[in-house]
Amino acid sequence: MPIPPFALWMLEQEARAMLTRLARIRPFAMQETMLPAAGLLPSSQVAIESYLMRGRRELRRMVKSFLRFLRIAASRTDAATAQRRFSILRLRFIGVLTQFDLFNDVMTQRSESETGIWLSGLDVVSADALRLRQPVFEVPPVICYLDRGVGAAPVR
Repeated sequence: MPIPPFALWMLEQEARAMLTRLARIRPFAMQETMLPAAGLLPSSQVAIESYLMRGRRELRRMVKSFLRFLRIAASRTDAATAQRRFSILRLRFIGVLTQFDLFNDVMTQRSESETGIWLSGLDVVSADALRLRQPVFEVPPVICYLDRGVGAAPVR
């Protein structure tokens, strides 16, 4: 049974809303103000932006693919199949926004003058602690931040 027109319209609107939300996400360098001393190490900031950009790009591709699916397969598939595909897409979307929120918390803490400078110093100490006299691996970008949860740990 083909997807009813209203269900098709609703799924399309939800997918387009995801594209709009993705388009509103800006690089952290354009959003957060912080003292230069509280800033992230350049390698860490580049790693965060690259990681999030790849996630947004992949998600945008998935949403556009879903919209194509709705246009092409709407008459040959049922609403349950379309809803199932949309649910998977929505879970991926929530995952990308959760990652963005995590790094947003990191950057917001850097905007707090005393805490931000302290955390920036911890970044340097942590990166130095990972460097070995006889390098076995390349030191990954390091970011320290405060978290309230039980078992809070470094994020790489």
